[in-house]
Amino acid sequence: SSGAGQNYYGNERVGASIDGGAGNDTLRTGIDDDTIIGGEGDDLINGGHGSNDLSGGDGNDIIRFGGSGDSTVTGGNGDDMIDGSFLNDQGNSYYYYGRSGADIDAGIGDDTVLGTNG
Repeated sequence: SSGAGQNYYGNERVGASIDGGAGNDTLRTGIDDDTIIGGEGDDLINGGHGSNDLSGGDGNDIIRFGGSGDSTVTGGNGDDMIDGSFLNDQGNSYYYYGRSGADIDAGIGDDTVLGTNG
């Protein structure tokens, strides 16, 4: 789905692929491996359990994630807040790609956070 100001709350047991498009979106998924693209705008993205691919896109985004799998998080352009303590994230690896000025909180556990220069 896509459009301005999307709200998506999923409880699915199969992987979802969500594109919020332009606008300030609230996007939340369920228990499987999901792909979420916030798009342009100030988005709130809550990635559920599983190995998720989360992208905030342009704007000042808040991305929360955790769970049993490894997640890839792309903040995009803007001042983003990345929080890996949203769920039980112990022992996972997270990959963050974005610009400088992002805050990353991986939470409790043996976490690996990788970032790019900037």
